Amino acid sequence: MADCPVCHEVTGEVIFRVTPEEAAQQFVVAESDPHRYAELVDCIRRLWKQGHCVIRHCSHCSFSFADPFIAGDKEFYNLAYARPAHTIDKWSFQRTLSELSSQDRKIERVLEIGAGYGYFLDKIAGKFVPASSIHAIEYHDEKISRLRRQGYTVLDGGLPALTDEDPFDAIFMFAVVEHMDDLDGLFGKLARLLRPNGLLFITVPNAARIDFQECHGSLRDMPPNHIGRWSPEAFRTVGARHGVRLDKDEIEPFSLVAFAKKDTHYFYLLRSQDHGTIVNWSRSRRAKRFGKLLGKAVAGLNAPQRLPVWYEAWRTRGIGPTLWVMFHRDAPSVASSVQMEQPAAAKLRV
Repeated sequence: MADCPVCHEVTGEVIFRVTPEEAAQQFVVAESDPHRYAELVDCIRRLWKQGHCVIRHCSHCSFSFADPFIAGDKEFYNLAYARPAHTIDKWSFQRTLSELSSQDRKIERVLEIGAGYGYFLDKIAGKFVPASSIHAIEYHDEKISRLRRQGYTVLDGGLPALTDEDPFDAIFMFAVVEHMDDLDGLFGKLARLLRPNGLLFITVPNAARIDFQECHGSLRDMPPNHIGRWSPEAFRTVGARHGVRLDKDEIEPFSLVAFAKKDTHYFYLLRSQDHGTIVNWSRSRRAKRFGKLLGKAVAGLNAPQRLPVWYEAWRTRGIGPTLWVMFHRDAPSVASSVQMEQPAAAKLRV
């Protein structure tokens, strides 16, 4: 049993359990780089402070979470991912641009948290807001250099260093929140950084898509990379507690072709974790000459086994890859302002 990080209700439904060794094998197969694999096992064990992690589901707010609810740190990501990829264009970018275009408001100052190489910011610079009014949080040196070349302000010290003295009209977080712990600290900070009537845009992997994949023999959504699986209800719950209202939520449209490609890759990655198999051997040679081509060939040979899953996915509703949400920070009402001032006035009279 554990407290849900979103609604704080005690919940105990277990989706799966995983050891540090099993988690590390998903990111770096031991046969490929034994030293890096061993370091990653030690890193994950240090983060969890125990020999396993449990993925739980909360029936109260539909949030699923890692227990212990601890995010991966810089060491984890450096070991798990040699060079993280960033997509130049995404459905979530276009959906957010569409929403910004429909807003009858002036946007003067914006922030993107986890901006990557700034591909979304490139789309709004000069159209919705000047580049000089765009701020970004990013930690990778190569990405920071690119952001600064584009004229964006990269904020040193990250989110903890920001104050509410100069708030933002809009904040963007694409594929970031699922990696983060301390949710009350996060949403409290975001609310303080937004102007009254400011907008907050967030995208996360669609939990229904993850559940479908895991129930149909595909790759597990592994901690400590992703530690939260979000639903609109979960976003609504935590947002309301901190003064930001969930206005809109939308699932990315489903594409069977895109699903089949991703599923083929995920099925390959899952099977490659089994020691001593041909699939495991092919993945262990990824860094060798023609290694990537070999991996694609092996993945393709296994793809026909997934045809029934693809048919089932085509028949299932609501399993597009991304959940997009938009929050709105309410402006304080006159009545609430008066109520907030009354205790202070009374104290002065005393």
